[in-house]
Amino acid sequence: MLKSLKFHLYSCKSTRNLAPIPENPARRQSGTRQRWSGLALVLTLLLTLLCGQFWSGPVTEAHGGGLKVAVVGSLPVSYEEYGSGIPILMLHGSPLDHYQMVGDMEPIFKKRAGFRRIYPDLPGMGKTPGPAEITTQDQMMQVMVDFMQKVAPNQRYLVAGFSYGGYLARGMVNKYGDRLAGVLLWAPLVETDPARIHLPPRTVIVENPQFIAALTPLEQGIPLSFTVVQSLGILKWLRANFENGFISADLAFLRKLAPAFSFPVDSLTTPFPGPSLVITGRQDSVTGFRNAMAILDNFPRGTYALLDRSGHFLAYEQVDLFRSLTLEWLNRV
Repeated sequence: MLKSLKFHLYSCKSTRNLAPIPENPARRQSGTRQRWSGLALVLTLLLTLLCGQFWSGPVTEAHGGGLKVAVVGSLPVSYEEYGSGIPILMLHGSPLDHYQMVGDMEPIFKKRAGFRRIYPDLPGMGKTPGPAEITTQDQMMQVMVDFMQKVAPNQRYLVAGFSYGGYLARGMVNKYGDRLAGVLLWAPLVETDPARIHLPPRTVIVENPQFIAALTPLEQGIPLSFTVVQSLGILKWLRANFENGFISADLAFLRKLAPAFSFPVDSLTTPFPGPSLVITGRQDSVTGFRNAMAILDNFPRGTYALLDRSGHFLAYEQVDLFRSLTLEWLNRV
């Protein structure tokens, strides 16, 4: 149930006139106000009833940041969390760590309170180890489902996923959609079969010689091949939010994972009813955008945005649009 909802009820006297009197504009305006006030009260009561059914369990409070560990089975899952309110599970890309999601999402919440943001390191990435017994995408997803039951027990929550994290999020929609209140996907991995991925040609819209000259040998294989808008600003952002994940990932563990779920992830029994948002980059040569367009019928309350002048790193290359669309999604939630 939502933490608190306060009602302010205003009483008014009603009178009955036994004889007709000339219509008074002020009286007509007052009556209109009373009718709107009554309608607002009914809507507020309905909202309270619906929210009481929608959010199961108390909304957990969390403050600050700092690394924490939640033991899921025998697996210590490292995570950070910020804020309080409706829980949001943040699923990063691969091979990255939770700092990528923190860098993309936390600036948005400077303008929006009421959400508890939970940033785990996925197995084999960041500070969460990759155990030998995990070999499938089904297991990777299940770890996150069980993790949320551990840190936000019996609560419905939102899930936000970037790239590979968007793939896991869609698995959760398929198998555990009743636990989810909304979904955000950006630059999502939709198709895992290389033969079925539709990618636009590699494009650089804004070239910057300073960007290229500043790249280290390690970076030349990462941002150079993905970045559509080259700038020293995006290089600084990549170094702060991406490089640690690339360096620390357990690549041997990740390589042995089955590439796809054991079930058809986008074949839903019923469409997902919650507020959704899918954002793709028109020049994204990593996961593309056409495959994402094919899944939109699964999200009847979804907004789909295809952003020009952006590739896989659309959260920075089109930062204003990304943040505005995400804020609008939070408002719909």
